[in-house]
Amino acid sequence: MSVFHRTVSASLICLSMALPAKAATDTFCDLEVSHWEVAIPSQIDGFWQVKNGAGTLTMMGKTMPLPPGQPSDGAIEAKADGSMMISSQEMQGSFPITFVKTGDLNFDLDKDTPLESKDVLENQDIEVLTGCKPSAFPRLRATGSYQEEAGTVDFELHLIVISPKIMYGVTFGEFKGPQGAGKAQRLVTFSR
Repeated sequence: MSVFHRTVSASLICLSMALPAKAATDTFCDLEVSHWEVAIPSQIDGFWQVKNGAGTLTMMGKTMPLPPGQPSDGAIEAKADGSMMISSQEMQGSFPITFVKTGDLNFDLDKDTPLESKDVLENQDIEVLTGCKPSAFPRLRATGSYQEEAGTVDFELHLIVISPKIMYGVTFGEFKGPQGAGKAQRLVTFSR
C-alpha cells in the first residue's frame, strides 16, 4: 500500500469516525451564510490535531508529489469581539482566520497533477462521506508568513468547516530562500 493510499485511507477513517450515521444533521452543511459568524466560532474554538496530507511541490518548472507531512497541533481562538485567530507549530505564530462568503473550494485534482484521485479526498468523496457537497460548508481562510529551513514561506490556508470536530482543506505556500523559489500545496485535516 503506497504512502499516499495510506494517507487517503487515514483521512477517510478520520472523516467517517468524526461523522456519525446522521452526518448531514450533525454538520454545518447548508448553514445559512448569515449564521456562520454567530454559530461557528465558539464551536471550533480550542485545540486541534492537524494531519498534513499529500501535496505537490513545484520548483524550477517541475512539479513532484509530496508525501504526507508530520502531524502537528493547532488551535483556533474565538475572541469576544467575533474575530478568530489560528496558530500551529508549523506556522510559528498566530494569524487571523476569517470566513470566506463567496466562491467555493474545489478538491478535484488538476489534469496535470502528479497525484492520483486515490491519493486525496476529492469533491465526490467528501459528498459521499458527509452527505453534502463541499460548497455547502462554511469556508475559512488565513494568510501569513513564517520562516523555515528553506527560507520564508508565504502561505494561505483554506478550510471547509464540516462539523465542530472536523475541518478539511488545503494550504498553499510560496517560498524563497538560498536554494531557490518554489510553490507547494498540501491537503490538511483538522480533527478532535
